[in-house]
Amino acid sequence: MNVRNIHQRILQCSPRQAAHLLDGLSSAKDPLWPLESWPPMRFDRPLQAGAVGGHGPIRYVVASYDPGKRIVFEFTAPKGFLGNHSFEPPRVSRRLDQLSPPPMGGLSCLA
Repeated sequence: MNVRNIHQRILQCSPRQAAHLLDGLSSAKDPLWPLESWPPMRFDRPLQAGAVGGHGPIRYVVASYDPGKRIVFEFTAPKGFLGNHSFEPPRVSRRLDQLSPPPMGGLSCLA
């Protein structure tokens, strides 16, 4: 069975400002992560390829990070979460966040 889960947020900012939001992920004053709804995103070192962490029971490693442009996380837990989760500031569209391939086979997330 494939599952598709889409989350959307309208960003009232320019693509350049969205790039700043991306670079603030997991920081002490993270401007992007929905702290009111989710446990904070934390890593064992500053945001960079190889950093290990996650939020709550969702664990991942930073597979790649191109500051201001894109970050890709590879899931490591919980069991059954396979694939990656990426953030990319919008260019023309407002797409910022995508899960692919999804845990359990078909989850996509747009912010």
